[in-house]
Amino acid sequence: MGPGAHIIVAKTKDEMVFMLTHKDNGNAEEEWTKQTSIEHALPYVKGWKPYISEVIKSAPGGEAVDFRLMWRNPRETWASPKARVIQIGDAAHTFLPTSASGATMALEDSYSLAACLQLSGKSNAPLAVRVHNLLRAERVACAQRMGFKTRELYHNTNWDVMDKDPTRLTKMVGRWVTDHDPEQYAYDNYGKCANHIVSGAPFKNTNGVPGYTYQPWTVQELLAAAERGEPIVDEGDWS
Repeated sequence: MGPGAHIIVAKTKDEMVFMLTHKDNGNAEEEWTKQTSIEHALPYVKGWKPYISEVIKSAPGGEAVDFRLMWRNPRETWASPKARVIQIGDAAHTFLPTSASGATMALEDSYSLAACLQLSGKSNAPLAVRVHNLLRAERVACAQRMGFKTRELYHNTNWDVMDKDPTRLTKMVGRWVTDHDPEQYAYDNYGKCANHIVSGAPFKNTNGVPGYTYQPWTVQELLAAAERGEPIVDEGDWS
């Protein structure tokens, strides 16, 4: 980790992969097949431990895939107007890799949607779609926000704070993510949420960050705060 960049290295018995994330320099594209020389990566790790440079230099052919991380604003609505079609997973909500939750949220979507459809029956499938959407949207937006906060932690690390609590660098995902059962949550809250949609009865989700009151936000707001050097500090227990 260093100013404006971080690297993740993973290996098996026979293979190794590195993922270097750095501030946008304007050269990368939203293209997963574009190759570039590893020489373009080395300046971002200058002054880091020497083995990091050696890992990068070991890339076959001296090249690596170079693509731009694209992140979209959280969306409240994932369903079509008549709720006959709904997006789930990355189609509904994009994640930065530092969220470590993209696949988790996609799986949660599938369990939640299946439970809602089971409870609604075929004749009320559109209502089930709308219930699922409402049960999930705020929780997912919190996970997206968590990914940005983790990225900022990696790129602008306060080492004095880390020396006191090194676990802050190793724990990317909070208990509010790992301890959640999306299927049971749908079973427990389907009726109340459906009543809210149909009649306007009060309903509030409880599957987000404990102690955090969700407020809509945009990527532009978070990026602007980062450019000003302002840490993203939220209420609640994100650990």
